[in-house]
Amino acid sequence: MTSIALIVEGPGDAIAFPTLVAKTGRLFDMDIYVKRPIIAGDFRKLSGSGIIERYVSLASEHSDVESVLVAIDLDDLCVLDVQNAFRDRITGAANTKGKLGRLCFCVREYEAWLIHSIEEWFPENSINRTSLDSYQTEPESIRGAKEALTEILGKKYKPTVHQNDYTKKMNLKELFRKSRSYRKFCKEITQLDYEAMRIYLSDK
Repeated sequence: MTSIALIVEGPGDAIAFPTLVAKTGRLFDMDIYVKRPIIAGDFRKLSGSGIIERYVSLASEHSDVESVLVAIDLDDLCVLDVQNAFRDRITGAANTKGKLGRLCFCVREYEAWLIHSIEEWFPENSINRTSLDSYQTEPESIRGAKEALTEILGKKYKPTVHQNDYTKKMNLKELFRKSRSYRKFCKEITQLDYEAMRIYLSDK
């Protein structure tokens, strides 16, 4: 069993990400366990001097953890800017504790991943088709994916109530096909390269 410590942005993420990690592991026939996630806030909070290092060091204290994964929403930020700001800081802090440090993003928001495969897990007759069609072409371009989900589903989306429940229903093979940022998440979780993952899933 592989054990990962997670650092996430908010309370809904802390509930949903362990489910997503475990499901992703099963997608590739891996047994991956997540320690209770640490809620650390968004990029702007974590970018302060010494802050991300403190959270990574705290997450690394578990003796049975092999790696620390920081998983945050990218919002309106540039992938390269955030990678350049964080990657060396995360890996350095983790390495001092003998762990691997990893970084991945939900491009814009976690909820964009839910929208990608919404027709796979939500009854079609309950979906606002007009709203879905306007968002689904490229969900990861949406700023305000939580609000988009509320519009598509016709009911108020609340991360701490719905995020984990919807994550349990997601079709991850379909999400892998559609979402570049989810493929990157899979790469960080499994440590497989993209070609190996594609070949593995093509045989399932």
